[in-house]
Amino acid sequence: MIRSILFLLLFLIFGCQSKPKNEIGLTEVKSGVEDLIMKNIDEETGLDSLNINFKPKGNYTSIISKIKTDKAYFINLYEIDKNKAIDSASKYIYSKLLNDIVPHWYDTPWDFNGHTSTPNNGEIACGYFVSSTLKHLGFNLNRYKMAQAAGLNEAKLL
Repeated sequence: MIRSILFLLLFLIFGCQSKPKNEIGLTEVKSGVEDLIMKNIDEETGLDSLNINFKPKGNYTSIISKIKTDKAYFINLYEIDKNKAIDSASKYIYSKLLNDIVPHWYDTPWDFNGHTSTPNNGEIACGYFVSSTLKHLGFNLNRYKMAQAAGLNEAKLL
């Protein structure tokens, strides 16, 4: 979970600059993240050990529905074993965000005023990208208010 939040914080702080329409999109962010990962991989472990997927898989709507179902599982597990639930949920959130949700957003056009909540259907601004993906991941938040807040305030909210 910390890695997921760190990724989002880095994206908010460094990836959200006011640029002319379509100058930079999530494809460029993806490329930058891939480059960053490749530069920081431990030679002994290799890329496979990071378990990050860069290609969309499955149906986005089905992924969101499955996350809602899985959320109920973690709520029940929390009542039984809090530590196990937190640890398991943390790994789940990291994997679902980076491997199932974010890849669907690659190639979605960036626009300072973009606010789509559907990947590759309209344009998206940085704050809306973060708040939408978190909302789809199951976080209870107002994606509009969060998206319109300054990046630092979004980070504090998380």
